[in-house]
Amino acid sequence: PSRRSSGLVGFGLLPLAIGCAQPTWYLDHGFGERLAKKENKPLLFYFKAWDSTQHRNMRLKVLSDPAVKAELLKTVNLELEFSWSTPYKERYGVSNPQILVMCKPDGTKVGHALYANPVPTVPRFLDWFKGALGEALPPTASGDRKSVVEGKSVDLGGRRTNKKKKKRTTSHARST
Repeated sequence: PSRRSSGLVGFGLLPLAIGCAQPTWYLDHGFGERLAKKENKPLLFYFKAWDSTQHRNMRLKVLSDPAVKAELLKTVNLELEFSWSTPYKERYGVSNPQILVMCKPDGTKVGHALYANPVPTVPRFLDWFKGALGEALPPTASGDRKSVVEGKSVDLGGRRTNKKKKKRTTSHARST
């Protein structure tokens, strides 16, 4: 009997191990900022009004979408109550609730904020998110600041390009 029950427990946890990871929304801005620096991940701030219909609809129609959830795993997500986050509103120039701001891991704002009132469509949100993420990603080990989004190279300006770099040919050979 114990063997059977442990197998069922293991099988029950299988979906969690297969990739059903869910994005986390932190409410503690200090923790989120430290985590972003530690993990070298971009920060996504969502300034919301907790009692608004737009916030509820944003959660139900956009943030719960599987494609959006997958993208949100690439960032440290902070949900800030608009009326209680004056220092952050001032830092990022936020004057209304329902605003999303993307930042580099050090908290430096990149690109433009997304005003989520009316609630954006999933494709519009993903377009904004991927462009902002391309600007917020830290440099790679080689110093290149580009990343791949949907198999396309994304530069810091968020412009997608399919152009491949031409290989330089030289008469010298490098030895390592």
